[in-house]
Amino acid sequence: MFQNGKKVLMDTFGRVEPGKDAVYGRKIVVDLPDHKGRTMGAFYFTKGRLISLEATVLPANGDFGSPDPALFVDSIALVLSRTEPGAIELETPKLE
Repeated sequence: MFQNGKKVLMDTFGRVEPGKDAVYGRKIVVDLPDHKGRTMGAFYFTKGRLISLEATVLPANGDFGSPDPALFVDSIALVLSRTEPGAIELETPKLE
């Protein structure tokens, strides 16, 4: 669904964590329709959960070659013992 109706610029494998803790997924970069920007997404499925990260650069902000979206998408850690001091743990939203 992420890439439907969009021009795919990159579609590659992604990995979070090294060694036996590795979780594999996909990283995709797409151009949004009608020149509305460029979005990078990473998708991982682990322990019964789908993890999706997306970062969009809007045309007004302009630099589609910026490393910022990739830095955001690559900032995920799934094994909390490997995180840096001061890292923020996001809470899982409560479902009604």
